[in-house]
Amino acid sequence: MALNWPWRGRAANETPHLQHKSAQGFVALQFDREARWSQSGFAGLSRQGFMRNPIAYRCVRLLAEAAGATPWLLYEGGKEHSQHPLLDLLANPHRGMDGASFFEALYGHLLLSGNAYVERLQGGGGTSELHLLRPDRIRIVADDNGWPTALAYGVGAQIRSIICHADPGRRSHRVISGLARVMDIMRCFN
Repeated sequence: MALNWPWRGRAANETPHLQHKSAQGFVALQFDREARWSQSGFAGLSRQGFMRNPIAYRCVRLLAEAAGATPWLLYEGGKEHSQHPLLDLLANPHRGMDGASFFEALYGHLLLSGNAYVERLQGGGGTSELHLLRPDRIRIVADDNGWPTALAYGVGAQIRSIICHADPGRRSHRVISGLARVMDIMRCFN
């Protein structure tokens, strides 16, 4: 038995009923509704494009997990340090999250929204903690010349300002690129 695929070409004498041309009716349905697009914003687009798409979900997870599992090395001059407070901070950013999970979430933010923000909290005993900030809650506050001066972090009606301590002498030597922007944001933590 031969299968009749609709896309398979047929010879002219094989389907004579298709040779006869006649006008057919056309039905179009129109409803009084607006188009239904996915929600705009980080949460809606992440839910629609990332969480409901298994291929995108797996790709982001693979990249974030692999990047988060990368070990950190610290060099000062030509000497590698195996013990250092910065390495301890990166291994345990704060209570409740280890370093691999922290960086996996950080890279996930970077892949999904294009931005990733980390806040360093200085404790009383000289200890530091690193906390992730959701990119959809951040607004960059710039000065009159367009340089970032602060990050406004908003949750609901509460808005908190995180001051960036940028080096004014360094501004003239910046190259505007992704790495320069990351370095500008990292200057907020000094």
